[in-house]
Amino acid sequence: MNFNTSSAVFYAVITSAFVGLSYSITSLRTELKSDISALRTDLKSDIAELRADNRATRESVDRLILHLSVPAKP
Repeated sequence: MNFNTSSAVFYAVITSAFVGLSYSITSLRTELKSDISALRTDLKSDIAELRADNRATRESVDRLILHLSVPAKP
């Protein structure tokens, strides 16, 4: 193998490695975007549930305050 052949092989190996690395990065990026999207959906659902719980708690507290503010009948 002469110098030109070894250089060509070296460049082919390096190019192949970079192509593989580029594919891995692209694949990882796609996976991360999918995971982030799923997390956003989960968070939106959790926030909606917490808001509903807060509304229910607020209504219960309002009823309790109303009940406690009415004087007891002798």
